[in-house]
Amino acid sequence: MINFNENLLTAMDLETTGLDPLHHDIVQICLLPLCPYTLEPHPKYRPFYQNVRPRRPENADPQAMAINGLDMEDLMVCPTAEQVEDAIVEWRATIDLPVGKRLIPLAQNSSFDVSFMQQFLGGDLYGQIFSRRGRDTMYFSAALADRASYLGFALPFSDFGLKGLCKHFGINIDGHHDAMADCIATAQVYRELLRMELME
Repeated sequence: MINFNENLLTAMDLETTGLDPLHHDIVQICLLPLCPYTLEPHPKYRPFYQNVRPRRPENADPQAMAINGLDMEDLMVCPTAEQVEDAIVEWRATIDLPVGKRLIPLAQNSSFDVSFMQQFLGGDLYGQIFSRRGRDTMYFSAALADRASYLGFALPFSDFGLKGLCKHFGINIDGHHDAMADCIATAQVYRELLRMELME
């Protein structure tokens, strides 16, 4: 799409040991480049999909670990955060964008993912890889509901969570809370949101 201005829309999803990026850690990352014309996974670029050894396993929230379904013993033999950071830099170098262009992060509840990734990579490196002008399916769906309400139309949906949006659009989200599965679902939801028309 011309609106991307030669930047590359990339679905982003993380699994973490909790909700606080200053206290908890990323344990799974998926970055899924999308074709700008179809919003399907880009045929030219492989996704980045990696489990990460937590820096502070003692801080893990049992509820968060139950949701993501990852085993702490298995995670403790995964690549370290530093190794994964290097791998992300190497992966980004394989994506041949024009000079000065970046990945546009597309996420469900992007403030969560972006805050963790900025903490993980550091602000400078994050800014070299990712555009500040991200896209967010949760905010987009909430804005469409606000617009419908403002114009006196029926609400298109009331559940702005990824699972609820997938149910609304009939999207199969097999493996919810796996970062790859959620990236694929987020991209599909975004495509459906772009296609929506408000109905009275």
